[in-house]
Amino acid sequence: MKKDIFNQRIKRVLKKLAEGNGNSCLALESAPERIKSGTNDTYVVNPDFYYLTGSKILNAVLLISNAWEKPIIITNKPNPLKVVWDGPQESAEKLAREIKADLIYTEELSFLNIILSKIRSFENLYCPKQQASHLNQVLFYLNSLDKLTAMRFPRSILSTEAFVATERLIKDPEEIELMQKAIQITGDSLAAIQHLITPGMPEANLTAALEFQFKIHGANGLAFNTIMASGKNAAVLHYHQNSSKLKKDDYLLIDCGAEYQNYCADISRCYPVGGDHRGIYAEIYQIVLSANEAAIAKVKDKAQIKNVYLAAAKELTIGLKELGVLKGKVSELMAKRAFAPYFVHSIGHSLGMETHDPGGHREGKELFLKTGMVFTIEPGLYFSKATKNIPAGGIRIEDDILVTKTGYKNLSQIISK
Repeated sequence: MKKDIFNQRIKRVLKKLAEGNGNSCLALESAPERIKSGTNDTYVVNPDFYYLTGSKILNAVLLISNAWEKPIIITNKPNPLKVVWDGPQESAEKLAREIKADLIYTEELSFLNIILSKIRSFENLYCPKQQASHLNQVLFYLNSLDKLTAMRFPRSILSTEAFVATERLIKDPEEIELMQKAIQITGDSLAAIQHLITPGMPEANLTAALEFQFKIHGANGLAFNTIMASGKNAAVLHYHQNSSKLKKDDYLLIDCGAEYQNYCADISRCYPVGGDHRGIYAEIYQIVLSANEAAIAKVKDKAQIKNVYLAAAKELTIGLKELGVLKGKVSELMAKRAFAPYFVHSIGHSLGMETHDPGGHREGKELFLKTGMVFTIEPGLYFSKATKNIPAGGIRIEDDILVTKTGYKNLSQIISK
């Protein structure tokens, strides 16, 4: 991304701080190193920190306030020995230059005192809901103060939700390009393993093959743990055991996504084992596909998420009635949500640097879509036990949809259904 984009984002946050209460400070932390078996584990930067800085620097705190001319970066002093063990580290000085911040180097034990000295004069401190190590220490300290001492520190500890998470809902063109690349990698990888979807193939082996394809197609990692669910396992929404073998005439549900330069894809596709669409699950597949298409058609700027959800639910209800699972008028079945035991989740969620991006739109059926949002549309039908002539199993079809001024763009239309 162009480096100036991060300065623009910081300016938008400063504007919001000024509009809310000028005597406020916002604090974010990159993330501490994680240790596993005595050595460094895979490092995952705080997405909010990355959104405002474009940096994956280790163990840094970002402070932003209108009371200062510049943001402040607080981080560890450079450690030459660490370079020997872990290689070159991201330059804090370069980061400070790029986001026009003041840089404070400190020893690990002095982090708390320096942060406290900087936030002392503010009435409000905005922190993420899930704190990292240094901000946890700050909050623990503030909560332990007596009333007299507490008056010298922020009296209100508030969430950063309105300042960063809601900003992340609307994607910049550069973000959309990165997400499109993640989706392309996901689609190419799914295509590359089609010939392996055969009877007797272990789910675990197929998962390994898919994730290998992610890597060789250029992914930086996984957006989330791959769901590879065949037969009855597909009725488990977040099935992760991947311990069965594929059986002839089963349907295989794959819910997966590549991560590319911190941006995610999230795709669900279902395939008949052996390659032939036939049997009752072929009928269920067509019902879910109709629901997917009906919901996507409702996507546009200012569309209510509830109506997108109901468009899918209606198609699923019609299909369940045709299958003999439900009986009665469609309108009455919809009114009493008769479909709910078979369509148990929401229509989708925001997508971006996290598979479930923040911003309040994941479960908010009363909320509205806005131009620039990327939202998943993922209707499904699930049968946890045999129902009528339907064996236990499930079908889900999920696409990644960009809301535009004139309607929508299906970013994942390149992946065949």
